[in-house]
Amino acid sequence: MDLLTGQFLIASDQLADPNFHQTVVLVVQHTDDGAMGIVVNRPTPTTITEAWKKITGDTCSIHGVMHIGGPCEGMVSVLHTDMNASDLVVLDDLFFSANKDSIERIISTPPEECRFFIGYAGWGPGQLEGELGRGDWHLLPGRRDFAFAPQENLWLILRKKCAGLSVLSAMNIKHMPNDPTMN
Repeated sequence: MDLLTGQFLIASDQLADPNFHQTVVLVVQHTDDGAMGIVVNRPTPTTITEAWKKITGDTCSIHGVMHIGGPCEGMVSVLHTDMNASDLVVLDDLFFSANKDSIERIISTPPEECRFFIGYAGWGPGQLEGELGRGDWHLLPGRRDFAFAPQENLWLILRKKCAGLSVLSAMNIKHMPNDPTMN
């Protein structure tokens, strides 16, 4: 059961948990044992260079900031586009790594796109399904460009996309052109 891997969870307005208020979470793994995801729209002021120096004592040339991946403490992880450094396949063109060797490879040979995280979001067996059933989250099919999109207003932008998909589904419209005036 890998049904939700690669899907985005868009926090609903009614989600009361402050850890997930207005978050966009990418599910990186979903099995019978539970689910793991990373919040893609919570940047920190700490740069990757600063964090890498603190963690290893070494320098790195990757620019950008660290992100808070979720409320569960733990690992540094990377969402990236280098299949050869992949620990998990999230989408055909999007990979996740938390293994030390994989991260060191990404640091030494940066892929086209990457985003670094500290912490993660985790759910036990059936927990995420229960939250979905309560309406805490809206699902949106995964896309690489959403994973690396600027975080400013990402929740609002994707929340509107979810609302639009709900309307299309309710109206039984299966295909909608990008430009409706071209219909």
